[in-house]
Parts: sequence; structure tokens; C-alpha cells
Amino acid sequence: MCKINLIKPVYIIMWLSFLLLLSACHLFEAEPEPEPALSLEEVLTITNARRHDMTRLDPSDPAIYSMAANIRRVAPQSPELYETLPDGSISQEGAIADVEYLFAALWGTYLAYEHLGGDAAFHPARDSILRELSALDTITPPVMGDIINRYLSTVIVDNYFSMLWGSYSWTPTPNVYFFENGAAAFDLTENGFRSRDNNQYVASIEEYNMYMVFRLSMDAYGGFFYSPVIMHDYRRDYYVITVIYEDGSTEEIRLAEGRHSRQNRGDAVAGLTREYDIPVVYLTHMPFIANPGSRQFLDYGEDLRWEPVVVLDLRSNQGGATHLAAWWLQRLTGQVVPTSYLMIANYELTTVNRLAFMAPIEPSWVMERQRKLVLLVDRYTVSAGETFIDIALNLENTLIIGQNTAGSLITGDPNARLLPNSGITVNIPAGYQIFPAGVFEESVGYAPDIWVHEDVDTLSATIAMLRNSFIFYQEEI
Repeated sequence: MCKINLIKPVYIIMWLSFLLLLSACHLFEAEPEPEPALSLEEVLTITNARRHDMTRLDPSDPAIYSMAANIRRVAPQSPELYETLPDGSISQEGAIADVEYLFAALWGTYLAYEHLGGDAAFHPARDSILRELSALDTITPPVMGDIINRYLSTVIVDNYFSMLWGSYSWTPTPNVYFFENGAAAFDLTENGFRSRDNNQYVASIEEYNMYMVFRLSMDAYGGFFYSPVIMHDYRRDYYVITVIYEDGSTEEIRLAEGRHSRQNRGDAVAGLTREYDIPVVYLTHMPFIANPGSRQFLDYGEDLRWEPVVVLDLRSNQGGATHLAAWWLQRLTGQVVPTSYLMIANYELTTVNRLAFMAPIEPSWVMERQRKLVLLVDRYTVSAGETFIDIALNLENTLIIGQNTAGSLITGDPNARLLPNSGITVNIPAGYQIFPAGVFEESVGYAPDIWVHEDVDTLSATIAMLRNSFIFYQEEI
């Protein structure tokens, strides 16, 4: 027994020595960097600063004024008619006459003509079309439409421009696709972007600017992180980006096209619900004010003026009457909120607010407002629906959440012209919008402040994010 009692303390001492040694080793290990707790208040600070730093248009700028003053109103002369050939094809003379008529109509009536490059861009396209048609023995409307579309697609970036013949349709504007990966999560610290998977900092991304790739994103629980999103005009199953970390290691991240679902609310124009007492207004399209749904929507704006936060769900909004955006935001805020883009309508320089309220045409600014407005958007938010985003960029404490909008706003209200020899109808848009640099691009759309990936419901995540934040439950705003 005495021997056993003598041995026991030895084992205890050895065990304690081992624990001390283990603890000493841990003292030399680098403590993991804490996850940055990006709060909604910090996000709003970032977005408010971005609003104030945004480029502004000056309507008195001589370049902008001359753009409106020099708009042409020259109706083209109707082309000579040629007989259709016995096999139903178009004669070369008839095809050439139609093309000449088309480009005369573009020069004389298409308000985006100069913006898209003017004669220097359109004349080479016209000459190439004529040269290719002249080399054909047989010309049919589908063949002719394909040729015209192929060359106009090198010049025209306008989603309202289109051509039709029977069941055939052509839109020269190239499509834009977004590829994403919500599982690749990064944080932004004072030292840069850090991967949540391996805790390494990003040095660069091959062939990409990492500050353009990583987008502030939101998960299903309303938490913030950064994730890679890239844009391409070529559609394929996936793209791969190579992330280079500061320790020299690399990681390949696969990005797939986001397959976001279109919202379907039937024939309803607008509606109001409450999610955990947070008001959510949805608007599917924008009929003129005489429509009962539009009047109800405007009433929502006034009724919700004193709410600490309002969510406006514009996902899959089909557009319509642009004025509705200005009127609703005026009802909600009690003030006329400036618009960012300028318009050429009826061959005069104007703004949405000029048309809606007879407001003066002046540079935009950011209005102060403590109450919060959250706008939900997606790739199906189009045309006049995108005007909400444009106006919201001039209002403090707004958040745009979802995906890029459709990007169909540079023109509108197309006028149909018939190419008589071929029977092809060309829809040439009227009107033209001028945007501040870096704010909007046709087909690309308006970028959201916070990206939401395809496996996350935007509305549910937004409500979770708002409920996580105490700032919306303050009694006084």
C-alpha cells in the first residue's frame, strides 16, 4: 500500500506537467480573428454615404441641353415598292429600299441615335447589311431580319427596340446573365476580404477586380456576408473564378447562373400585408391613375407615412405609368423626392417630377429621412418599375435588396414602322433617358445594395433582417 501511495503523486505531477505544456503551446498560437458583426446600422451608413457620393446630372450642362435641343424630327420618305417574287422572296431592290428606309427612320426619329454612336456607328452597320443582302440570290423576310439584327446588335443597346415578322421576332440588344455562389462566404474587415472557410485573406481574383466581384449579401436569417457574383453576356452552365489568397494558395469557386423565380400574384395590381407588424406593400404593375388598383396603391403610401419602416416589394414588377413611382414616394414621404435621370420627352428636356408635379428641372440631391424604406427587386423588375429605384437613390435610409433589375429604361413607348417590301415591322422607341455615370446600364439594370441568392426567399430574409435590428423598434424616429 505504501508503494502505491508513493507512485500516485508521480502520475498526478506528470499529468499536470503535460497540461501546463499544452497550455503553453496554445499561448503561441494565433487567436482566430473574430467574425465582424456587420449591423444594419452600419449597412445603412455605407449605403447613405454611397447615395451622397453618387454622380449627379446638371440639367444646365450645355452638353445635356444640346442633346435635347438638337433632337431631329425628320420623318423618312416611304420607300419605293417592288413586286414580291413568284417564290415569295424579296427582290434585291426591295430589300435594299427597306434597309435604306429603316436607317433613315433611325436617323430622323430614334432619340437614342446619337447616344449609341450616331452616324459613325450606324453607317458601317447599314453598309454591311446592304453588302450582305446584295450578295444573296434569294432573300426572305426571316433571312433579311437575321442579317439586320446581327449588325444592329453591334450598335443598339435598347430593350425596347425590336423587329417582327409573323412568328419571328428579333431584339438586337444582347442579354446579360449573372452567375453566383451563395455558399462561398467572405467577410470584409479592415484588412480586406477574408474567407469564412479557411480564414485566409484574398490577395486578388484572376482576371477580375475583387471589389467588383464580392457583393454584400444576405442569408436566410437576415445575416450579412460577402459572396462572389459576376456578369457575362454569354450564357453557359457555370463559370469558375480563381481566388488567390495572401499566403499564396488558390481556390477555384464555381459560379452558376442564378435561377430566380418570377413572382406571380395573378391579376392584382397592389396589396398590403403585415409580417410581424412590418408593413409590406407589393406592386405587380403600374396602370394609369384611373385604375382602382393604382389609386389603392397611392393610398397605401399616405397611410404608411409614419411607419418606422416600410417594405415595397417590386419583384417582377412589369412597369407601366412612370408617374406612379413619383406620386407614391411623395405620398409616403410628404415631399417630392428628386429623380436621378433626365428625360427627353416630346423632344424637350424634362424629368419624371416635372411631368408629375410641374416641379422645376434641377440637379438631384439626397433628401434626409429617418424612417426606413426597403425595396425588393429582381431581374424581372422592369421599365417604370425601375424608376422606383432611381428615385430611392435620392432618399436617405433606403435599402435595395435582391438582384439587379432588368435594365430596360433607356427609352420607351416604341412606335411601329413597316418595311413595306419585306413586311418586317420595326418598333423604334420614342423618348430617351440620360443617366448619371455608373448608376444604370441598359440590360444590366440597377444593382441592389444587398444581393440575395436563389436559394433564399428575399422577403423572408428581409423580414428576419429587420427583426434582428433594434433600430426599427424605437418608438421615436
